[in-house]
Amino acid sequence: VGFLLHLYQPPTQTENVFKQICSDSYLPLLKLIKNKPNYKFTLNVPLSLLEQMDKYGYKDWLKDLRDLYESERVEVVGCVAYHSLLTKTPELLAEQGIILNEFGLGYYLGSHQGFEGEESILVKNLRGFFPPELCVNDSVIKLISSLGYDWLLADKCVVPQDQTLMLGQNVFKYKNETALVVVRGGEISNMLSFKRDSFGDEILER
Repeated sequence: VGFLLHLYQPPTQTENVFKQICSDSYLPLLKLIKNKPNYKFTLNVPLSLLEQMDKYGYKDWLKDLRDLYESERVEVVGCVAYHSLLTKTPELLAEQGIILNEFGLGYYLGSHQGFEGEESILVKNLRGFFPPELCVNDSVIKLISSLGYDWLLADKCVVPQDQTLMLGQNVFKYKNETALVVVRGGEISNMLSFKRDSFGDEILER
């Protein structure tokens, strides 16, 4: 089982709601990850959230996330800086949003020095990609492949069926594109996201 956790707040979120969500979710989540050294998690933390963490004073949270990332306790994936739907966004704007997000991840989590000591913002190991709302089509898969990502997450219902080769239970290769399409486990994902009365053993059994 691979856990990819999606941490996102819109840039228009109010301060009091943002702080409540941090208190209820984001702060205990990182504490849990820090206390589970034998487990690894993959996180989608778009620039939209990182900026608000910075703005509202959650410097320790950002430092903890950076430490976990640098020690490879968590993997982070690429996304679009402000979570626009890639299937509805012109390709140039989509590409700019993805590159801006990479820059933001580098600014908050990466190195600020290049290989030869020059000032530079670098982020490492961005292999996976989280399309907003997991919506993909032919153009999105091509774009993510062209930007060098190894895989992207999607809902099975939106994976283009023509010229798609199934490589595993939830892994697909589309045409000649290099980025593989990984399909989320919808039933378990929805239990974790929306079924508030779920118990751990119920999820484990499923």
